[in-house]
Amino acid sequence: PLIATSGGGFLNSTWEWDGNSWMQRNPSASPPRRFQHVMAYDRTRQETLMFGGLAPGQPFAIPLDDTWLYRSGPWAEFAPVGTGCASSAGVPRMEPAPGQLPWLGQSFTVRVGPVGTGPFSLPVMLIGASPSTWGGLRLPLDLGSLGMPGCVLYNDIVVTSAIPRTGSTVSWVQQIPSTPALRGQPFYLQALVLDPFVNAFGAVVSNGAACRVQER
Repeated sequence: PLIATSGGGFLNSTWEWDGNSWMQRNPSASPPRRFQHVMAYDRTRQETLMFGGLAPGQPFAIPLDDTWLYRSGPWAEFAPVGTGCASSAGVPRMEPAPGQLPWLGQSFTVRVGPVGTGPFSLPVMLIGASPSTWGGLRLPLDLGSLGMPGCVLYNDIVVTSAIPRTGSTVSWVQQIPSTPALRGQPFYLQALVLDPFVNAFGAVVSNGAACRVQER
């Protein structure tokens, strides 16, 4: 989330950007109106920090030296984990489409690329519930013994979902149900791409991702 505070006309309203649209928020405490302040967003902590600026005054503006922290949430999450391994097209990377997070009742799109465009280069999404164990196996799991040198499995595999192949970058689209019980539910993703001639197993994997569903 990003915030816009003290905009034109010296308003002290607070607005939050979610990647698609602006939403006005009403925090219990907010900074007084100002201009020429400094503001930065910490993507890891999902916090916005604002410092200083000038408060409008007569006959001169009044310098400010206060610091404000804005934290919104809970927020839906997509946190990349590890790295992929090289295919004939390069190392596939998995990331959300711009502005996309797993919100209840909304469509969630994840992109994977590059992937091969040959007839046997088929991408599949591996959907899991744990990043630490799969049956009796401990995760992450080095897949070198399966003929996939340099490849690592980052989550268990509960469900697989085919990804339509539309070019060197593919999109996996999932409609998140509007079920309240899913609020705060974690899940884990990793893409597997069939690539028959790249190694003995005939496949590579992307980086993993730890995700969490939330309600907007």
